[in-house]
Amino acid sequence: MNKNNDNRNNNIPESFESKSLEELWELLLGKDGLEVQKAKYEARKLKPDYREGELNLYECPMCGSDDVPNVDIDFDLNMNNDRIKSIKMRGGKCSRCGETFYDSKVTDLIRKIKKLLD
Repeated sequence: MNKNNDNRNNNIPESFESKSLEELWELLLGKDGLEVQKAKYEARKLKPDYREGELNLYECPMCGSDDVPNVDIDFDLNMNNDRIKSIKMRGGKCSRCGETFYDSKVTDLIRKIKKLLD
């Protein structure tokens, strides 16, 4: 076994070692808080834009709105402050504040594109 993994595991309090993920969430949020989060998640699954494998945010982390649909978002590619192309990226966009959100794959792609253009 990797020595780093041994050290990391030794730093976990014994009281957490045998806990399931749900039990850890309950410790963090409390029983009522966990039930609220579960209800929000279930409600999100009922919205028409819900798709497995997409972002599916049930709450905007910026303003708290519960309307953050999965949409195609136009992303402008700029070189020397000039727009050279616009591409569509799949993500979430808050209906209240307009903030956009992307999953890690799209975020990595955006970083790579920006690096190529810089």
